[in-house]
Amino acid sequence: MALAVYEPDFVAVLQRVLRSGETYVDAGAQLGYFAAEAARHIGHTGQMFLFEPDPRAYTRLAAHLASARPSRTPRTKLFCEALSDHVGQGHINMLNVMGWSQVARASEGQPPVNHCKAAPTAEIRLTTLDTVLEAEQVEQVRLLKIDVEGHEVFVLRGARYTLGTIRPDYILVEFNEQALAQHGFLGRHIHAMIAHHGYRGAVLSGARIGRNSCESEPLANFLYARTEALLREALPDLPPAVPEEEFTAEEIEAAWLEANDDDAPDVWARRIVSMAAAGQLTTAIAEGERLLDKFPDLWWFRGHLAHWLRCTGAVGRARAHYERMLAEQPDSAEVTRILRDLGTN
Repeated sequence: MALAVYEPDFVAVLQRVLRSGETYVDAGAQLGYFAAEAARHIGHTGQMFLFEPDPRAYTRLAAHLASARPSRTPRTKLFCEALSDHVGQGHINMLNVMGWSQVARASEGQPPVNHCKAAPTAEIRLTTLDTVLEAEQVEQVRLLKIDVEGHEVFVLRGARYTLGTIRPDYILVEFNEQALAQHGFLGRHIHAMIAHHGYRGAVLSGARIGRNSCESEPLANFLYARTEALLREALPDLPPAVPEEEFTAEEIEAAWLEANDDDAPDVWARRIVSMAAAGQLTTAIAEGERLLDKFPDLWWFRGHLAHWLRCTGAVGRARAHYERMLAEQPDSAEVTRILRDLGTN
């Protein structure tokens, strides 16, 4: 494949926005085509995090990275894992075109949607972007690319801390309407997961996102930026009005709730508790405070968050949560006791 011939819109964005020393994250790195282009621009002082769960593509990409000249290669970490919404085991349908392989649904029982013969399903490791970036102490990301054949919503569920706190400058996403539909989602769900965090989006190729379907060619590529100024820096020929502005804040919020599961607040809260149990307190606290901003009546969860804050030494913030709990249930002897103890610290 010749650069600027395959996915020229993606390549043009990489060329325009990546600079020396920056961080590039690639969910669905495949054979490293885009990673190679990114490496040219961020140089040996930059860093890359590449995720490729298909063991065939991973092996070839690892060999390519091993043969590269260290003096010209960014600091690179390659993971034979799929980004998802939790850490654990999963499966991948290894189609005969490696770039089309798909992480299976948890209740996998349907054939892959792409029209080619599937190779045997393989067991893979799942992780979350929040988990990796917290472990690596990453504080800035210039560009996050997501091309995971229908698994995008799950990647974004596992990147709430990344989107809300680290806030990558740019997010490149390929929408595959058929693959998304097999997971029960539409293009508007991906859009909502990103726009919920204040990002602005524009079409690179394909069609605009519709409310009830992707309304696109089989594939549609979108670029998101955390500010409109950054979006226009990357796409200087944008029209005066960015197309996705037609979605109201209420529509984005409704689609975001749909994308985050059936009974969103409690499911989201339970997922955060699992994060904390796995030792991801920084992520759990940030996510917990964001959850309570939107659903302040989750009394049981507020107690978990207050406890985590106490564990990290944030006594003042913990006290504020306990005081709110006591205001809601003034006869709670346990909360009264905790506040009394906090007052003596």
